[in-house]
Amino acid sequence: MSTKTLMSVEEFAQMTTSETEDYELVEGELVLLPSASPLHADVRGRLEHLLRSYFESHPIGVVLGEVDCRINEELVRRPDLSILLSGRLN
Repeated sequence: MSTKTLMSVEEFAQMTTSETEDYELVEGELVLLPSASPLHADVRGRLEHLLRSYFESHPIGVVLGEVDCRINEELVRRPDLSILLSGRLN
């Protein structure tokens, strides 16, 4: 029986961007992210534009595209868009 070597969030964070740009960390394992379809990319871009416009006129937060979000000690996700409200920016 073989055992898997799991990666910590800290180890994932120390990797270079080029090594992790196509991966998320799920339960200590690197998981390959699929490529987006043209429709997916278009919808994401339009939604990001709408959200950025909203936050420019209502400065209650920011929208970020495809940044690593640490969920817990063994989970790092890279959502298409993240919204951080002002109280959570620290």
